Amino acid sequence: MTKRYKDFDAAKEASQDEPIVIKIKGEEYTFPPFLSAKVVLSQMSWLNADGSLSASNLLDWFASVFGEENLKKLQEKVSFAELQDISNYLLEEYGMGGNVVTEDTEMVAEGSEDQGDNPK
Repeated sequence: MTKRYKDFDAAKEASQDEPIVIKIKGEEYTFPPFLSAKVVLSQMSWLNADGSLSASNLLDWFASVFGEENLKKLQEKVSFAELQDISNYLLEEYGMGGNVVTEDTEMVAEGSEDQGDNPK
C-alpha cells in the first residue's frame, strides 16, 4: 500500500456523531452533530472582509446554524443576546470557535436591556 493514504472513514467513525441537545426555558432542542460543508461554505460567503456578519445576512446565518424549525421556535422565546449565546455555544461544539460578531453588535449590545418586544 502506498504511504500516501488516509482513511477518512476511520476518522469519521472516531468523531462525535451524537446530536447536540440544549434546554431553554423548559424545552429541549436538538441540533445535528456537525455542520455540513455546504452550511459552512454558505456562512463564509456571508462574511464581510473584516470577518463580521452584515445585518442583512443575519437571519440566514442563524437559520443555517439552528435549522429553520429550531430558529422559528427560539426567536419567539429568547432575546437577541440569548440567541447569540446559543449560537456561540453551538459553534464551539462544532469546533468552529464562538463569538458571533455582527456589524451592529455594538449597537445591539448598548440597547440590549431586556425590553421584550417593546421598542424604546
